[in-house]
Amino acid sequence: MREGMEGALPVPESSVHPDYLAPGTEVNGFRLVRHVSSGGQGSVWLAESVNIPGDYYAIKFCLPAAGEPGEPRRGAERAEREVRLLFQAVHPHVPPVIAHGRWSDPRTGIRYFVVPWIEGG
Repeated sequence: MREGMEGALPVPESSVHPDYLAPGTEVNGFRLVRHVSSGGQGSVWLAESVNIPGDYYAIKFCLPAAGEPGEPRRGAERAEREVRLLFQAVHPHVPPVIAHGRWSDPRTGIRYFVVPWIEGG
């Protein structure tokens, strides 16, 4: 298990937890390069555009929150709200959403969104 993932919940919409996807996996025109971080609400990857090599992005896969094993809908609602708020945010310090959807199944998969990659903490 990846460091810090002790007690992590399984992801019901997918057979593979986003932390354990293989580099090179393609998600909606983006190729996963390396796993960056994980937390209770998501898993973040550095990704490169398939169509424009050298353009890098962050992909966040939204996960069910701890304590929600019987309430997967609540985690999905939180993810929908996060994407909706990012679309509404207009500020120079908030990166724009480039893409969003569900992976790997467009109806039942894990929600994700893509923003430009910004170096730094």
